[in-house]
Amino acid sequence: MDFVIGADGCRLASGSIDAWAAVELRAGGTALAHVFRSTRELWDYARRARRVLLDVPIGLPERGPRACDVLARKLLGPRAASVFPAPERWMLTCETIAQADAAKSARAGRATKVQRQMWNLMPRIRAVDALLTSDPLARDTIAECHPELCWRALNAGVPLARSKHTPTGLADRRRLIRAAIPDARALERTLLETPGVAPDDALDALACAWASAGASAGAAAGDLVSLPDPPERDAAGLRMRMMLRA
Repeated sequence: MDFVIGADGCRLASGSIDAWAAVELRAGGTALAHVFRSTRELWDYARRARRVLLDVPIGLPERGPRACDVLARKLLGPRAASVFPAPERWMLTCETIAQADAAKSARAGRATKVQRQMWNLMPRIRAVDALLTSDPLARDTIAECHPELCWRALNAGVPLARSKHTPTGLADRRRLIRAAIPDARALERTLLETPGVAPDDALDALACAWASAGASAGAAAGDLVSLPDPPERDAAGLRMRMMLRA
């Protein structure tokens, strides 16, 4: 079956941090909404997909920022702050934020701390990294995207002025995605039936799915652009890039 998936991480009311709000778009025009409780559950379903785009850092640097993060911030203008720094690979071994702060301070030679919003995503980052470093099919199927880059593409290449954490920002995004995906209203409603899935999670999943579909439901991988092109690779061989819809 020819289908693509876009997914945004969510924090379920059950307490799961490694969870995903996802939208599946099929070649025949059918669209489905899913909430997966873990990255493993998502992949068990998505291994049949042609393409999967996830809002999560894929490919982790040894030190310093990734080129894709730097380039994405430049493209996003007023939404640049939405691009959190990807963790350096050594952070995967840290079990607590205090341990990560101490390790970062030792490496820097001065007191410093890891970025808190990024650290909150570590369970999801670890799960995706473990999957991609162990499964060749997952490496070929799954790639990173950023919802704000998807919204920029939906908005004719102009970054959205208003944050998704405001009512007007959510309204801007609903207008754009409902014009692009006929079933967007129903799909959003279905995702929001799961406790813990927030409106911005559902909308970002829809935007990632729209990007994943490319120019058409049957389009080839070439209709997406790699940022940067060619991408860098990390020590594990994973490509450090974000995929953009052309």
